Amino acid sequence: MVNYKVIKKYKVSKINDMELLEEKINVIKDIDNDYCKYIVSVYNNYKIYIKNDVDNDINTFIENNKFVTVSDYETTYDIIKTVKQNNKVMIFCFEGNDNLDITDDKINMYNKLLNSNKQNTLVIVGNYQKSTKMKLEGIDYRIKVISMSKIKLSKILLNYNPDNIFLNINSDTLNNDVSWNHNIKENLEKLLFNFNNTNIQDFISNPIDTCKKCMHDNNDKYKYSFSKNSFMLEDLIKFLISLKYLCDKNNISFGLNYKNNIVIANIIYSALSGNKVIYELINLIDILMCKNKKEMYEHIYDALCDYLDNDCRKYNYCNFENGKCIAQRDISNKTEYPVNKCNGCCFDVDKRIECNKLQNGACTIRSISCKLFICKYLRDRGISYPTNKNLYIKCFLNFIQRPVFVWSFFKPKEEIINKLLKIKK
Repeated sequence: MVNYKVIKKYKVSKINDMELLEEKINVIKDIDNDYCKYIVSVYNNYKIYIKNDVDNDINTFIENNKFVTVSDYETTYDIIKTVKQNNKVMIFCFEGNDNLDITDDKINMYNKLLNSNKQNTLVIVGNYQKSTKMKLEGIDYRIKVISMSKIKLSKILLNYNPDNIFLNINSDTLNNDVSWNHNIKENLEKLLFNFNNTNIQDFISNPIDTCKKCMHDNNDKYKYSFSKNSFMLEDLIKFLISLKYLCDKNNISFGLNYKNNIVIANIIYSALSGNKVIYELINLIDILMCKNKKEMYEHIYDALCDYLDNDCRKYNYCNFENGKCIAQRDISNKTEYPVNKCNGCCFDVDKRIECNKLQNGACTIRSISCKLFICKYLRDRGISYPTNKNLYIKCFLNFIQRPVFVWSFFKPKEEIINKLLKIKK
């Protein structure tokens, strides 16, 4: 695979005065109150992401992936030029929406990709203004500009009948702001943002009520900003699902043979896009390339379980102490859940008994439904895993299949996968 170096991203949070934040944390860190403890826990587990938002294992993750490379435009050219001259390659470039900055470097890159083989076609995908579309298509007659329309996609494949498809995806143009990991991250950062913008004297005079206010204050001043010149990651994946289906139907090879791997895409990385979007995109492409439905469902299941396990360990939402979660320790908690007095939500409400899959404080099965469940106590504090915002579920499971993931409590993986296989899409 292409050598790839992690570029440290700009600070994710808008919190700049780290010294003042640390000073406020020191005021409340020894207070025996769950509101105070929760904020200290969030801060301790999250500060590394405030500083740089870099996943240390991203290099290993990319190197172990066989379907994509992560590099620059020159790598796309290196891959394309290995194709035999009698093969027609259609290169799909995902550059963004609205206005595209058509620089000389961009034009030279397009010409280079086309001239590597006179039979190549370049398809630029995006919702561009008419003037921009005309300018792009005026560079070379083999350049076509289309929107994310299945009808236009089908027509262009039939008209040009390529032998191979290759994807060039600019990660700066990907927007993943509706996915659950973004929402949880935003809620946690909003909490620290509220915390940082509260007068330190309030923490000294009334720390518990001040921490409580920070947790429940929906501060509209704290907003993420995304470039308007971007694709929703969900729309991109749904477009690729349609493209893959049409390729299979018309005997078009999806990807190119490069260094003994079938590589379908080169992802253009920059410091602005961040590793999390790259990681999400590669995982979604892996699911797309599964050989059959069972393999796809198992991949989705395992990827979600791994994500949920890592997320809960990293941020310690439930914050167990002596077998009791934060909700069970909070004497002011008046919510319906948890019903039992220990072991958190591992309780069969219908049978009014503790789950028999729980042994020695650990679950003996990987039930995706149990992992997706978040009690009201945590939901009130902005922590949730809404399945209507998860791209694995939204893009690859239909409305009949999704409830199987959500409501199969206390069921093992094999039973849930078998249920999904019996549902016709």
